[in-house]
Parts: sequence; structure tokens; C-alpha cells
Amino acid sequence: FGGVARLFPLPNLVFFPQVVQGLHIFEPRYRQMTADALAGDGLLTLVLLREEDDDRPDLAPVGCLGRIVHHERLPDGRYNLRLRGVARVRLDEELDTARLYRSARVTVMTDENPGVGGLTTLRKKLGEAVLPRFERAGP
Repeated sequence: FGGVARLFPLPNLVFFPQVVQGLHIFEPRYRQMTADALAGDGLLTLVLLREEDDDRPDLAPVGCLGRIVHHERLPDGRYNLRLRGVARVRLDEELDTARLYRSARVTVMTDENPGVGGLTTLRKKLGEAVLPRFERAGP
């Protein structure tokens, strides 16, 4: 990954690493983005739209880089995709390109792995926070 991401903003979808998401690509700008991804590294970044009211809506500061793991190009130029989340990315700087879709320079964010001991501690804390809320309702 070279640090420049093709952005696919969506209003109601948050994408996570290791999740597989099906997508139907029909708008011309995203058809171009998909064709470019398939001709290159196979990567797209899903990012949440913050506002949809103007020509260039605001984007969430963090998205998820995904790899196209399956694609089907339909006769009319639309695509059906399966995208697997690879890593969270921070949008650092949106770039001006000659493409129809938006792109940005991004930084890959590393997730901490707390290990088994850390997961046990997190599980205990979660139980202490959540389980008392259900005691009145019974088992």
C-alpha cells in the first residue's frame, strides 16, 4: 500500500478490518474507482459521510482500507464486489486528482493486541459494567 487511498464515502456504513462487505457499484465515479482499483492494487477505502448536503460532503477522519476479494463486472458496467477490511486508516490530506472519485493520503493505524491476559481483564471489566444491569431481569 502506497499511502494514497481511493475513497468510497457511504452515509450509513462503518467498515472494520477482517469484515467482508458486499457492495453494488453503479455511479460512474465509483465505477471508475473500481476499475482503477482492479487495474492496480485492488484496494478501496470505505469512509463514513458526515454530511450529504453539499457538493463535497465532510468525511469521518478514520476509514477502513479494504481489498477487493471478489468482483463481478455486469454487462452495463456496474460491479458487484466483496471487500475485506484490511486496516483502519486516518485521513491525513485529501488530494486533488483528475479522477471522478475522491482520494486522500492516509496513515495506516495499528491496532493493539492486548494478548490473552489483557483480553481476560477487558472481559472482566465489561462484565462488571454490563451484567449488573440485567440482575433484576433474572437469568
